[in-house]
Amino acid sequence: MIVDKTDNNPLPDDLTPAEAPPSYAYALQGHASTSYSSGPKAAYPTISSPTATAALFSTLSKKQGKPYKAKSRWFFFWNVKDGQADSRDDTGSTARSCQAMPYCRICEPFIEGHMPVYWAIVKRPTVPAKADRQNTRLDTESDALVMALLTASSPITPATISEVRLGCLHHSDHWLFQHIKQHVKEFSQLTGTDEMLLEDSGDLVAIEEVPGDASAFIAKFELVHFQLRMRVSKRVEAEFIAKGRLWCLSFFISPNGAHGYRPGSWLISLTLLEHSPPTWIDSRLIVAEPSRPQTTSVSNDSSSSPFPSTPSRLSLPPFRLSGLLPPPQHPSRDPSPRMSTRSQKPKPTINLRIKSGSKELVPKPLGGPHEIVVPLEDSTMGANLQYEGSPYIDSLGTLNATLQVQLRKPDSDCVIC
Repeated sequence: MIVDKTDNNPLPDDLTPAEAPPSYAYALQGHASTSYSSGPKAAYPTISSPTATAALFSTLSKKQGKPYKAKSRWFFFWNVKDGQADSRDDTGSTARSCQAMPYCRICEPFIEGHMPVYWAIVKRPTVPAKADRQNTRLDTESDALVMALLTASSPITPATISEVRLGCLHHSDHWLFQHIKQHVKEFSQLTGTDEMLLEDSGDLVAIEEVPGDASAFIAKFELVHFQLRMRVSKRVEAEFIAKGRLWCLSFFISPNGAHGYRPGSWLISLTLLEHSPPTWIDSRLIVAEPSRPQTTSVSNDSSSSPFPSTPSRLSLPPFRLSGLLPPPQHPSRDPSPRMSTRSQKPKPTINLRIKSGSKELVPKPLGGPHEIVVPLEDSTMGANLQYEGSPYIDSLGTLNATLQVQLRKPDSDCVIC
């Protein structure tokens, strides 16, 4: 028998552990034979291998009654791990262990009121260095448990989606949030029209911290097929996590004069989504010509700005790094000899201020203002985004935009630089 059990050390039937479970980092050590102990009066079963874990889950799942359910949950809680030590079976053993648990139990909120996938996200090790995200193998190993649980949870239910979004928000994990949205269809929340237009491509969002200002951040967007999607779907939106809050930046065409603007107006909205704490916000959306670096300074005094004068290139998740080359020059934008002097003159930067009003933004389900809406025409060159051949859209149809944010009460005399 694989399970070592004595009469003096019975398996607990109570669903609540006497102690907190081992850290996620410890679970990733990947020992071939692992035994967890909560103290001298309680011993937990030893699993000899990942294959044995899966087999044991399968055996326990066929049993009936509360004691067996409790034991199977304990095995799930303590033994589903990323087998990092064996590179030949690091993700496979985890997936088999998860799939051996019944679907109904994986989707039950039996661990302190949450599903296992929520805790798998919350307990993930934090990667402070941006460079660590360039290591594809590291990301595959550390995220194996989360992705295996999502695979075993298929078909994905709204409750599972809510748990995953909440876990990413509580862990303030924008990278994993984007990774799941791009790899698990149910989380992309794309309309059928957008699925047809995007095919295998997708938008990218990167978040950068601002040194010396804990209330500020920079969000960078690459919105593919921007004009085509605006004309067909009437909306392009991107969700992201920053400063412990879930946000949504949307470009959309006003239907029937909504928000007090004439029908057909191109608008931008910034929305605070569910489970986010209220906040003041003062921000600017900046769009520059793709042929030159984006200039984030819009005032003469850049020394007082918390934002870097030249933001670094959009940091892409490792699974999207391959094959990225500078886009070819569009033939229609090649300057003719007669027009070369005029065409080389830089276009003004589109600069739109997005700020809260007399009240803080609150999450969407609650009463109060939850979004800020501004028209593109608020910027001198903003209307150019809707015109064919716009100099602000690159030759592949992608819009590159930067959102500079400070979570503070706006000052009428203050200008974010």
